[in-house]
Amino acid sequence: MWQSYTTTQGTAHWPSTSSARRGSGGVWLSRTTPTSRTPVTSSKSSTGSIPRIRTVRPDPKAWGLLVGLLAWSCSSLPVARTPPSINGPRDLFQTIRSHTDSLKDIRSRAKVSIEIDGVRQKATSIVFYRQPNNLRMEVSGTLGVSIMSARFWSDSLLVYLPSDKGYLEGDAARVLYQVTGMNLGYYDVQRIILGVPTLKESDRRYVTSFATTPDQYVLDLHHPLYRRRVWVDRSLVTLAREDIIDYHGSLQSSLRLSGYEQVGGCLLPTKIEIVQGGNHIQWSVESARPNEGLDSDVFVLNIPPGTARLGKTP
Repeated sequence: MWQSYTTTQGTAHWPSTSSARRGSGGVWLSRTTPTSRTPVTSSKSSTGSIPRIRTVRPDPKAWGLLVGLLAWSCSSLPVARTPPSINGPRDLFQTIRSHTDSLKDIRSRAKVSIEIDGVRQKATSIVFYRQPNNLRMEVSGTLGVSIMSARFWSDSLLVYLPSDKGYLEGDAARVLYQVTGMNLGYYDVQRIILGVPTLKESDRRYVTSFATTPDQYVLDLHHPLYRRRVWVDRSLVTLAREDIIDYHGSLQSSLRLSGYEQVGGCLLPTKIEIVQGGNHIQWSVESARPNEGLDSDVFVLNIPPGTARLGKTP
């Protein structure tokens, strides 16, 4: 039997009965078999002297296939373009945000690698996102065995862990700390998972310095509890790195974004990495399908009967 759990943000299906117990999530990733991608190749032909010319009627099916292959191969290639003129932080913020202004929804698949205390594990994730703050993530290991199902509502997170026969619920950063062992509270977690830069217009008031190098723009932002140093690639005007530094000068966390590709009108990174000391988590995006529309059903998280709530998070 299922019953609905309703919040102001959405609905999740819950078991009609459950027993509460306390515990911890632990690291959730396990090794998975890497998948391969088949590259799209093209060939050239050359002609010498031609004794006679023969007209050949093109096959419409062949033309359709060729056009389809070209459209697919060009849809997610690295972008080459003339960089826009940047005259200060205002222009920089606006240009960075413009790369994803058109993003309404997305379905993406990525390889995930996490290393905590010298132990590295791997998995595959599938993410569904719809504006403004609906995100569901499925993480699986070897042979597609489910490791974790997660449902975000704004800053809240519900995580179901099949191997523990339990779930976690609460503030997204706190829940993810229990699950991964990393402090992601410095970031807008949903945007980081998607690879969408977290620089907001409201952040401009924290900018204390703006510098230009031959390859990068460098920003310093002083927030109430920490400082941020941001590096932006000049050629594409894309966020390359963001460091979180406490007021004692110690590096707390480093976010790195690379491999930007133009997909469905959005400029998104294919590699997202967060490093904290010797620990790190990395997403390597294999495919992304933005703005194709998503059914509401993909955001429903089903919790089996008898599932217990694990260690409470405020």
